[in-house]
This record gives sequence, C-alpha cells and structure tokens, in this order.
Amino acid sequence: MKPEVKFDESLTPLVHAGITQILQRKPASTWEKTEAGYDKRPEGFKRESIPFSEEAADRMKEVMSDAVENWAIIEVGEYVPEEKVGKFKEEIEIISRHESEDDVETWLADKVGFSGEYVDSDTDSGYSLEALKAVNAYKRKMAKLL
Repeated sequence: MKPEVKFDESLTPLVHAGITQILQRKPASTWEKTEAGYDKRPEGFKRESIPFSEEAADRMKEVMSDAVENWAIIEVGEYVPEEKVGKFKEEIEIISRHESEDDVETWLADKVGFSGEYVDSDTDSGYSLEALKAVNAYKRKMAKLL
C-alpha cells in the first residue's frame, strides 16, 4: 500500500524532512503489527508482504491520519511496484488496442465483465490495476478454452 500526503505548499521543506520520520515510526509500525498479526517483528518480515485490501487501507489511513491530523491529509492507495506493472504489458496493449478501435468500454463490460473505471491517471500505463487484473483473468479464461 502506498499512502499519499496532501499538504499546504508552504510546508514543503518541513514535510519533506519530517513526514517520513513521523509516519515510519509509530504509525507505520502500529498498522503493520495489526495487519500482520504479530507483537514482535519476525526476522526477514517485509511490510510489502501485507496484501492490499480496502479494509487494510482504511486502517492505515486512520492510524496515519491521527499522527498528522493538524497539518496533513492522508490518502492510501494500492502500491504496485514497477516490476509488477510490467507483468501487465500484454493487458496494457490489449486495452490500448480496444481504445484505438473505440470499443474499449463495451468490450470490457460485455466480454471481460469489467464495469469499473478503466482509466487511472495515477498509473504509468494510464489504466487502473483493477481493469488490468480483469483483462488478465479474461485472457487466462480464454486460454483455457483453446
């Protein structure tokens, strides 16, 4: 998961110097212990091994918001490392092709069974992770039929 912080631009130097320290200490550790279900961090544990869920994201937002409630707003979204996004290369090409054919929304809804928002300007590909996952599932389903 990847929290995003919104703040007044006049606080930029302070925020850049301090936000990581503030959030990486008690708030991040508190959230991690709750989500991973441990009291003492196991050897070799990696925070990114905690799977994304809306519930976990809501809990992260709550814990981190409490730490910075007087001067920042926390938003939490799913973090997908660049190497994982690369795994969707074919799905990105498929969606792009349907965009150029001007049938992407119909195709996603009727064939793939995806009716959510497929565009996401916050991703490098420009497509939502949910749409890419849906196209991937559709692609695997079609491969089984062959």
